[in-house]
Amino acid sequence: MKDIKRFLIAFLTVLALFGAGVGLVALGNTSGSLFLLLLGLLLLLLALGLAIVLYFFVDASSLF
Repeated sequence: MKDIKRFLIAFLTVLALFGAGVGLVALGNTSGSLFLLLLGLLLLLLALGLAIVLYFFVDASSLF
């Protein structure tokens, strides 16, 4: 069960890094796509928040 929790935390961390990448690409874009920037930041915050909640507050045995 701990392997499942580790996998989910790693997946959410990678998703957060992807969101940060989308946000950085939107910042570097000269057209100034605010939608992509907000989408990247939302993905970053949501994924990191879920990973933190999963790490600290969810017991591995209660996942399945």
